[in-house]
Amino acid sequence: MSEESPKDDSGDLIGLTAYYWPLALRFIGYTALTELATIPFFVLAALSGSWRVEAVSDGAFFGLLFIAGRQLARHYAMSDAELGVSDESWQIYAVVGVLAAFASRSMIDLVVYLLAMRSHAGGGEYIPIFKGTIELFTQLRGLDLSDFLFIFVVKYLFAAFTEEFLCRGVIFGLIDRRDGPRWAFFWSSLIFSAWHQSALSLIFSGWELTTDALLQRTVMGMVFCWLRMRTGTLVAPLFAHVLHNCFVSVYLISIGKESLGAP
Repeated sequence: MSEESPKDDSGDLIGLTAYYWPLALRFIGYTALTELATIPFFVLAALSGSWRVEAVSDGAFFGLLFIAGRQLARHYAMSDAELGVSDESWQIYAVVGVLAAFASRSMIDLVVYLLAMRSHAGGGEYIPIFKGTIELFTQLRGLDLSDFLFIFVVKYLFAAFTEEFLCRGVIFGLIDRRDGPRWAFFWSSLIFSAWHQSALSLIFSGWELTTDALLQRTVMGMVFCWLRMRTGTLVAPLFAHVLHNCFVSVYLISIGKESLGAP
């Protein structure tokens, strides 16, 4: 990479605005259109109180959002390298992603423990160190396999695939194109964390984006971004994200259907 020459601050600000303002508008617009298209699903889920209908509505949302992400990538003529799309050594990177998922889960538990914060995933209770990782294995006992596969495949598998493509693929790639990997690492991680609370979830479920949730998801986003930067592909962060969502699915099923609503 060649050494950068000094830049005029005013010119850089204009260039910054000219590059990111249209990008932000397109991203927000695509997200808003996707949420509008899935309103009937969310309304049905809210009226029925069924966690299965809610899972289907989330799956539809992420499916449409992935299509919108592809349109955004085409608009900016992003290459496969910028998107992190590669099957080179994917088996090795998949193993790296799985190991990183356990490490990131333990890292989140450690952060929550050290800061004495209330766990977003722990029902508001203070959690001991590494509880999330340890409980994964204890919660597997007596797990309803059909319920787990339904909620995991329909909801969380789609979510992981779409979020990785958008955050570590499109957003990371476009920021990296202009300002380099460090800024891409920072902003894509923060966007990944803050963006988790959708407008429809706000309407139907209430605002849940608390400080601890923001911090935990930012840590996750940074781990996924680090994997993207070190491997050059989305394979490792995708496998890490999928396994993390597997943790979430196991937890939701283990706490019982009465906590999720009707089937």
